[in-house]
Amino acid sequence: MTRKVSKILLYVGASVIVLLVVITLFSQTRAFRETLRSTLYTLLQDNLNARVYLGPIHGNLVTGFSLDTLIMYVDDHPFVESGKIAVRYDPLALWNKRVALGGVSLDQPSFTLIRYADGSWNVDHLAKKKSAPDTLPSPWIVSVKNLKIRDARFRLIDSTASGNRGLPDSIARRTVDFSNLDVQHIMVELKGVISGREQDITVANISFESPANGLKLNHLAAHIHYSRSGAEVTKLVIATPQSHVELSAALRSVDVFAVPDLAALRTAPVSVKISSSTVAAEDLQRFLPSLDFLRGSVFLYAIIDGEFGNLQIKILEAATRHSLINLSGTLSNLHRPEDLTMNIESRGSSIQPADVPELLPLFDIPGFPELGEMKLDFHYIGKPLD
Repeated sequence: MTRKVSKILLYVGASVIVLLVVITLFSQTRAFRETLRSTLYTLLQDNLNARVYLGPIHGNLVTGFSLDTLIMYVDDHPFVESGKIAVRYDPLALWNKRVALGGVSLDQPSFTLIRYADGSWNVDHLAKKKSAPDTLPSPWIVSVKNLKIRDARFRLIDSTASGNRGLPDSIARRTVDFSNLDVQHIMVELKGVISGREQDITVANISFESPANGLKLNHLAAHIHYSRSGAEVTKLVIATPQSHVELSAALRSVDVFAVPDLAALRTAPVSVKISSSTVAAEDLQRFLPSLDFLRGSVFLYAIIDGEFGNLQIKILEAATRHSLINLSGTLSNLHRPEDLTMNIESRGSSIQPADVPELLPLFDIPGFPELGEMKLDFHYIGKPLD
């Protein structure tokens, strides 16, 4: 009886192997790939308000496929244009409701996001049928061992925004114009696991530049973890030609994507650590033109934790070329910005008066070099908006 069962299992195993070989060989034929391309094209046309072009398909069902070209127009404007798209996967993982992608790569993709004068976006017009939001977590898990995007481009055109037209030319030239944003040479490399309950993503590198805005990101890396009980970003590194920032931050005991308002964060535990960071005023002004009065760079180091509504600033150091400011204390009512209260103490701070006109040149503040280094201790309690 045991020998008979063994023979049956042997025959079944051999049949499965033969079937996989046949499927693999058949999926490599031109007829199969043309059928697959036609099926995909029909599926896209039936569900999307878009004109779509699909290039030739290569590969097989067992190891993965690649698509030479993808072009998609929405409202007669380019939406997605991409060179080669390659996907490698493990088909056996589907049995366990898991999409296991060994590698995904996109060569020279281009994405264009347009907001029309009526306030609608081109992406809003993409789907022919609006599906109801799914409130239940999906049992499926998607894992990607290596996602690479090479030399991508992203354009944002917002017809409803005034852009930088209200700013003086001297400021507008140094500020990112989000009404007409053109980001080029985007490089992305990451891996991650995504499910209905949590996401875990490791970003190895993101870099790009926007010549029209003078914006360049040399390197961004981070580990990001999200679940319904909190979110955490660790080992975040942001490097530009002028700045280098390293930090970790966490917000726990709350679902960050289901927070109705700031008040709901009052008791949520928060932790922030900024280490070995240099922030250039030039980079801040790209996004906050109101800081145009600042110049130079500041070295930052900070450890902050506590509840969102009552943050404990254990240490905050800000250093310039010759000056150092030490701060500690509490920041209360962050969940009610109109009642924000500070209880800040500084001990052992030192200020070189010559640094002040270098950091604030627009105010014509005298350098007072004859004063030399000044030691500063203070204790401040109050509302910044008062």
